[in-house]
Amino acid sequence: MAIQIIEDYKTKKALERYGHFIGAMDTLEEGLIEAGKLIERVDDAKAGAGFSLPTRDELAAQLKKVYEQVGTLRARAKKHEADLISREWAVK
Repeated sequence: MAIQIIEDYKTKKALERYGHFIGAMDTLEEGLIEAGKLIERVDDAKAGAGFSLPTRDELAAQLKKVYEQVGTLRARAKKHEADLISREWAVK
């Protein structure tokens, strides 16, 4: 009985952590949308003298890479969802 209570608690905590993990990715994607809006407003012609700034195209390319990496992370999380919510998490 006591062992089952402990296992249920661990599963509940793992499910809670997985929910926080997915929520963090959702929040990140919302931030990336805002970053995309900001990148659209970049005017390469207005770059100040003496400053080396990335161009709008360079920023857009970096944003695309981040979107792809977050998508890969989300796909891996979905693939391993059952495993992630069924056991305790550990940082190694």
